[in-house]
Amino acid sequence: MAVPDCFEFTTNLGRTLVGGSATSGCVTRSAPSGWQIAGFHGRSGNEIDKLGVIYTKP
Repeated sequence: MAVPDCFEFTTNLGRTLVGGSATSGCVTRSAPSGWQIAGFHGRSGNEIDKLGVIYTKP
């Protein structure tokens, strides 16, 4: 599995946060309808090895 170059998050208000190098390898994830992003979990060494999203109902 390829490692993404960056992660991009956009809020419901249109604010954007990008981490990493913005390239064509950037990963975008959206919360499912009726859910919101509440946090993240993962693992890292020198770089991010795993990154997961925690969803909750508002």
